[in-house]
Amino acid sequence: MESVEGPQATVSVSVRTVNVTHDKSDEFRFVGELPMGKYVAVRVEDNGCGMPPAVLERAFDPFFSTKFQGRGLGLPASLGIAHAHGGSISIKSQEGKGTAAELLLPVASGTSVPFDEMAPAQAPDRGDGTLWHGDGSVLVIDDEAVIREVAGKMLERAGFKVYLADSGQRGIECFQALHQQLSGVLLDWAMPGLDGSAVLREMRRIDPGVPVVLATGYSQAEVAEKFSLAEFRGIIHKPYSYQRLRETMRIALGRA
Repeated sequence: MESVEGPQATVSVSVRTVNVTHDKSDEFRFVGELPMGKYVAVRVEDNGCGMPPAVLERAFDPFFSTKFQGRGLGLPASLGIAHAHGGSISIKSQEGKGTAAELLLPVASGTSVPFDEMAPAQAPDRGDGTLWHGDGSVLVIDDEAVIREVAGKMLERAGFKVYLADSGQRGIECFQALHQQLSGVLLDWAMPGLDGSAVLREMRRIDPGVPVVLATGYSQAEVAEKFSLAEFRGIIHKPYSYQRLRETMRIALGRA
């Protein structure tokens, strides 16, 4: 959504529950189909300059942006995360009248799930009474500095030596130099310039034997449209916890 400036600009945030009935008269146009049912809707609305129809039509296109330094990945990544959780995002805008976006997520069932993924694992997961601990080196390729650094810290905590690359091109250069000593690669999909698919092809040319885990905000179905899932030893959906990353790497690297 566009930034709003000026003393008269206001932004409102509201939360409500809605029943999705696929009524075509709804003021919002959702991206993709949603099963009918009850959803929690988080709506963000401003009274800024709004978007012309041509811009609104492409709002969810990866790498499309009206900003000089924009990369156009905010809404596509957010939509991928919403889809991965069974929801969607809708958006409406009118020039001179502002923009409103609404995130819909399905209402959870009555069964509660303890929020313990961020806590250190206490239960044994090797079958011999000890915790699994990684070893070797992992290359993290991600253009988002915060995500790259956090993933690196998580992997170090899991026992790996970590190398970081801030772009697809830099990732290929690092892989070329390090592939013989790498235990695996954590590869972002949506990057400007050389994206995940281009990086994967080059890595496969250099050394097809290194396991690659794909990190993405898109759903598995959306990933399958771009890649053969057999090319990866694992897929992890953003945002992810330490526990989820650790388990994904454990499975992907084939260590019990």
